[in-house]
Amino acid sequence: MKAVIALGSNLENRKLNLDIAVTKLEEVLRNLIVSKYIETKAVGGPVQPDFNGCCIVKYSNALIFKLPDYGHSKIVGVRS
Repeated sequence: MKAVIALGSNLENRKLNLDIAVTKLEEVLRNLIVSKYIETKAVGGPVQPDFNGCCIVKYSNALIFKLPDYGHSKIVGVRS
């Protein structure tokens, strides 16, 4: 099974925020494939700073695994 996790940050040090998130995920999920970081413009809503984002792929035989909750993340879509 393949799980894809999208990360994004548009606050403070965007690259550092992504680096920390990837490191935290690597503590609980081994052998992650991490894309390069890309910068995108915010779309819709109030005026916001640009985003840095990346995608992470994890292959696993487990059907479900629990991600850590650090209180500032949200799930925006799940597809099976």
